[in-house]
Amino acid sequence: MSLLKKKEVVQAVITQMKAFDEDVLVETKLLENYKIPDKIVWKSTGVGFFPDLKITIPSEKSMLYEVELSTKINIEKWRLFSLTARQQNGDFTVVVPECMIGRIETIIAEKNFKNIKLMFVPN
Repeated sequence: MSLLKKKEVVQAVITQMKAFDEDVLVETKLLENYKIPDKIVWKSTGVGFFPDLKITIPSEKSMLYEVELSTKINIEKWRLFSLTARQQNGDFTVVVPECMIGRIETIIAEKNFKNIKLMFVPN
């Protein structure tokens, strides 16, 4: 079990992206003083989710991030975010603690997710 908190991980990703390009647009529900990202919804069912983090590099692309710190994983959320990112020529990245990489790689392979990126943070 990881001692990390979603807020800490999201802040670390934001810091890293702002070092890359200080003009990135950041949206998240997890931290104060940021715009909340739009809920992404399956049109067929009306079921939807908020990404943990959305980063937009102006005139380039948008990137969706989902931070997974526990064993409870919502595959349908990943499927929706992955499809949305692909349709918008963006990226979808799952951020996990280092100790979960093997398990997440297995899930990605078993579910045949071809366009999910994986990022890890130290335990």
